[in-house]
This record gives sequence, C-alpha cells and structure tokens, in this order.
Amino acid sequence: MKILGVHDGHTATAAISIDGEIKTAISEERINRIKEWQGFPAKAIKKSLEITNISPAEIDLVVIASKIQQATREQFIGEKFSLNVYGMGIAKAILPKSTIASNLWVPYAVSLSSAFRKKKEIYNFFHELGIPRNKIIFADHHLCHAYSTLSNEWGISDDALILTVDGAGDGYSASVNVLEKGRIKVLERTSLYNSLGFLYSFATKFLNMKPLSHEYKVMGLAAYAKEEHYNEIYKKLLEEYISIDKSNPLRFKNLSGKLTKDYMAKLKKDFSGTRFDNFAGGLQKLTEELLIKYVKNAMKAADKKIVFCAGGVFMNVKANMRIMYETDVKKLFIFPSCADESNSIGACNFGYGLLCLRKNEVPKFKKLRNIYLGEEYSNEKIKHELDNSKEKLKYTFQKDIDSYVARRLAKGDIIARFSGRMEFGARALGNRSILANPSNKDAVREINEAIKMRDFWMPFAGTILAEDQHKYLQNPKKFSAPYMILCFKTTPLAKTEILSALHQYDLTCRPQILEKAHNPSYHALIKKFKSITGIGALLNTSFNIHGDPLVDSPRDAIETLLKSGLKYLALGNYFVEKK
Repeated sequence: MKILGVHDGHTATAAISIDGEIKTAISEERINRIKEWQGFPAKAIKKSLEITNISPAEIDLVVIASKIQQATREQFIGEKFSLNVYGMGIAKAILPKSTIASNLWVPYAVSLSSAFRKKKEIYNFFHELGIPRNKIIFADHHLCHAYSTLSNEWGISDDALILTVDGAGDGYSASVNVLEKGRIKVLERTSLYNSLGFLYSFATKFLNMKPLSHEYKVMGLAAYAKEEHYNEIYKKLLEEYISIDKSNPLRFKNLSGKLTKDYMAKLKKDFSGTRFDNFAGGLQKLTEELLIKYVKNAMKAADKKIVFCAGGVFMNVKANMRIMYETDVKKLFIFPSCADESNSIGACNFGYGLLCLRKNEVPKFKKLRNIYLGEEYSNEKIKHELDNSKEKLKYTFQKDIDSYVARRLAKGDIIARFSGRMEFGARALGNRSILANPSNKDAVREINEAIKMRDFWMPFAGTILAEDQHKYLQNPKKFSAPYMILCFKTTPLAKTEILSALHQYDLTCRPQILEKAHNPSYHALIKKFKSITGIGALLNTSFNIHGDPLVDSPRDAIETLLKSGLKYLALGNYFVEKK
C-alpha cells in the first residue's frame, strides 16, 4: 500500500509511505527556499514521487492533513481576516461562556469551516498528476499528529499512551489517546479556545518575536531569568490565563476569556514594563508545570507508562526534559520535529491504517530507523555543480572525507558538512550541518557572528556518540535521544569537553545521541575526531544562515558558503574552500 501524505499549512510538507514504512518526507521550503513556507507543497510532492520512484498511478491513497484550511501567521494573530478566527469571535458573542469553554461547538464549527477548504485547487493538481478525486481524503489534524508517533523506534504497542499538544488544528489544541490493535482511540480533547500553544505564541509576539517561529527563542531566553524574579509572573499566568481544568484533568482551561487580539491586549495590560527575560521565565515555567501535570494525569487515567507525544508544544525541549526526569514514564518518544510539518507523516500513517481497516487487517507500522528522508546527491552531480560554478572555489577530492574533516575539526576549523540524504524537519542531524570542536569556546561566537547571524543568547546543540553519552549526560533511564528533541542535565566533564554544545547559562544539552546504525559515516567521523582529541562529540548546528531554510542541494550549500563567514565545506567527497 502506497500512501501520499500532505500537510499544506505552516511549513508545508509531503511524505510517502509503503506498507506502513515512511520512505521519504520533504518540506516545501527546502526546494523553494522560502523558510516556513505555507501553502500547497506541489514541489515537495513531485520530489517525493521522484525519490521513491513511484508513479502517481501507483498511489493508493492521498491523505491531506487537516479538514480546515489553516490560518496564516497574520490571520492567526488577528492582523488579517480569517474565517476561523472571525467565526470564533461570532461564537463568543452569541454562545454562553460555558459552551465556548467546552468542546460542544467544535464539531459544528469544523463541519462548517471545512466547506470553505480550498479543495478545488487540490483536486485539480492531483487530476493533472493522474490521481483521481476518489483517492483523496482529508484527515483530522490531531489524529494525524497522533498517528505520526506510530513511526517510532520500538514499533507500536497497545501499552502506549499518545498525547498531542499544539496551538490549534481542526478546532482542537490537545488530545489524549490510546492504541487498540494498531488503531488510535481518542479519550479526551481540548478545544482551541483553551490552547496552551496559543498562549505561548501570543506571548512570543508580546516579546516582539515572530509567533509560530520564534517560540524556541523564548525558551532559550527563559533560562537566563532567576526564579525569584519570575515566580510572580508564573503565578499570574497560572491564575488568570490558563491551567489544567479542575473538573476534567485531561483538558487545559482558558481562564482569561481572551483570544487573538484580546489576548494581546491583556498581556500588554498585565505585563508591560516587565523585564523580557523574567516574562520568558514565567511563561516557560507555566508551560513546564502544566505539561508535567497533563502527562501525569493522562498516564494515571490510561494506566500506561509508555508515552508517545506530538504537536508543536512538544518542540519545547526543556519541558520534555522535566517530563523525562519528573514523571514515572518508562519509555518516552517525542516525534522528531513534531510541529505541523510532521503531519504529512501522520497523514501517511492514518491512510495506511484506514486501508488496513477496509481490508479487515491489523496495521503493521514499521519502525522509524532514522529521519534522513530527503534527497541524496552523487559525487558526480556535486562535481558537475562545482565545475560549472561561476564562483572561484578551491576544491579537492578526498577518498576518506570523514577522516579528513575530523582532522581539520580537531585543529579548530569550523566546517559545513553536506552528505547523504537530507534530514527531515527542523533539526540538522549531521548531513546538512555545521560542525565544530565542542571544547572550543570561541566557536560559539564565531558561528553566531560570522555564520548563523542569530540572537546571542541561543545555545548550540551537539552530537554525542551513544557509547560516550554517560560521560556527558545525566540519563538515568537510558532514554535514546537521536533527534535533538530531548534535553538533559550534564556531567562535570561535559562542562569542559563539550561546553560549546551546551546552553551557555544553565549548561543543559539538547543532543543527538548517535548510534552507528543511524548514520555510519557521521559516526565514523566523530570516532576519528575522538581518536585525536579524546572527545566523543561535536558541536552540531544547522547548515543555513539565520532566516534561510536548511540547505538542500549542492547549489544551496555553495551559496551559503559564499554568503556567510564559513571558510570550509565538505560537499560529498569534495573539500571546498573559498579562494
């Protein structure tokens, strides 16, 4: 069974699965070079078909993730007209407060709003490809989030609890689910009116950052604030903005009565003049405390200790760290890059489950072996690009490029690495990465100022060999963390050997714990670096200039080298230097 999954909202993506195994997944932004591009991912769909060598006629089902057209960033924050936001305003004006606070209105609103979904353009696109309308369905947003987690490192089990938390999708902002014979059963949902993700995004805008994008910057900033300075902010947010619903511990509850522009007005009234880092600290503590309670409540209600999570709020790695350390969870899987971009993968899994149901079969979702799901470029293609480049570049072919790069890194060079298949999602995992010696204190400043050109307080991440993780990370439950979605407290040794790969203030680490099987060549590179330096880790940040998508093609890599302060690029087996 061949399924094409499509997410046509914020950071649009396409994915293809075959018999329950995800074969490819690509963000449209990587191809059209417009970061966080929202719209129909036509190029990503065609590229996915090309990578998997599948013709449109072979596709058994197309699943579009979300029944309602997602609002743009401008519509979300109330600066442009949005049917969803406008409809919510009307509902607030005419319905009792108790109804708005409940889930009662959501199915009717979704049914009404789905009629305005831009389906004609979608049907026309697939008709031109050769895929008929009867093979296209629209799936629930939060079910797609939940189904994405069934592609995980262990396989599926009826012992799993599945949680989703985000800003909003198809009228909801969170859900509690369980598995029954490979199919997801919804236990409870929280409406978008009671959204924790909404609050975090509006708070991001309140701090003059970009909502639906810079929430990670707020999280990074929060670590610099002291608890005695932000505790009052936390208490006010908990008492007047949002909490766990006392009458239903599996739901969040909006205490403010506000939404969209009204939310911003209240934030300005309550917190104008508050120091920005203290406000971030209070908001972050609120998020962490609520998520811990939510997870604990759901684990108790479902009587399960294996927890799978998805949705944009779980991109908050500091909250994930506390869930890992402070709950009884035995296994914790948070889908890599679990915001809406992963819903094309969830759509694939939803579609596969549906086709199995039609055949009266139990779906057999395949394990997620890694997240390198994009395109790969041969040395021949790379050489052709270099030979035909108008820029003056010096390059040499290195038979053992990984050992060569390891030696250069050990000497202190900062090197971009372009190798193998492109990673899916927001995190660079070695194949489209900028690498440096993690013990080099100057690397953070050089990368920030000359290459990344981003906010000074933002930390870098690191890749740590799985066999050396105990040297650097406090991981008593021995959770695997191959996707930079979990955060850890660190050891005294980490504060010397991999200091540049830690948060500069609280010294936590958001690692890629690398098993050899996940990426053999990258693993070999770090092993060689360790043989020279004794350090089994590298500083690893995404190969892009701040504001650009990660590089996809050799051309992107060369242009980023030239536009930035980078000096060196490992491009396939070619080592490239500026002249």
